[in-house]
Amino acid sequence: MSATATALRIGEVARLVGTTPRTIRYYEEIGLLPAEGERESGRHRLYGERDVERLREALRLKELLGVSLDELKELLAAEEARAAIRDEWQHGEPDATRRGELLVQRCKKCGTFQWGPEWICHKCLSFDLDWHKVSGKGRIYSWERPWHPVHPALKEHGPYIVVLVELPDAGNVRMLGNLLGDPKQDVRIGADVQAIFEPHDDAKPPFTLVQWKVA
Repeated sequence: MSATATALRIGEVARLVGTTPRTIRYYEEIGLLPAEGERESGRHRLYGERDVERLREALRLKELLGVSLDELKELLAAEEARAAIRDEWQHGEPDATRRGELLVQRCKKCGTFQWGPEWICHKCLSFDLDWHKVSGKGRIYSWERPWHPVHPALKEHGPYIVVLVELPDAGNVRMLGNLLGDPKQDVRIGADVQAIFEPHDDAKPPFTLVQWKVA
C-alpha cells in the first residue's frame, strides 16, 4: 500500500478510505481509532499505515454487519487480540519448547486454562490471556496405534502410538502427541506420562517437538 508508506494528514486519510475528517475525529473520541499519534510541527496529527488499515476495517465491518459502534469496538478489540497472539507465535521470543518448557494458555481474568491457543477465553470471553508454565506431567486420556504413514516423514516409522494426554495441573486440558518407546507396547488409559522435548536443531528453522513417555 504505497499511498500510506509515508505519514498522512487527516484529509488525505479521509479521501483514501472514503469517509470524512469529522468521522475520523469522532472515531478517535470514542476510542475506535487511537487518539495518540505523531504530530506535524506540534499541531497536526499524522496517520500511518496501521491507522489507515484499522479505519478501513472499522468502516468495512460497520457497513457489512450493521453493528453499533460499541459492538464495532468489541470486534476490533477481538481482532487485535488475535493478531497479537499470531504475532507472538510468529515473531516473539524463541518457542518455550526450545527451552524445555511446556506452556499452556490461561485466562488472566477467570483463571481458566485452554488448549489449543486462542485469542479469546472460552469461558468468560475475555481477551486478556497469558501463558502459564506447567510441569509436563499428565495421564493418558485416549490413544491409538496407526500403521499407515499419514506423512512421508513417517514412512519408515510405523506403527507408532498417538496419545491424548490430560494435564491435571492445567485444568485437565488435553494435548496430542506421540508416545515414545516400543510402538507395540501395551497402553493403559490413565497411565502417568511425562513430556519429553525432542529438538530438531538441523531443521530450518530449528524446532522442538513435545513427545510423551510413560512415567
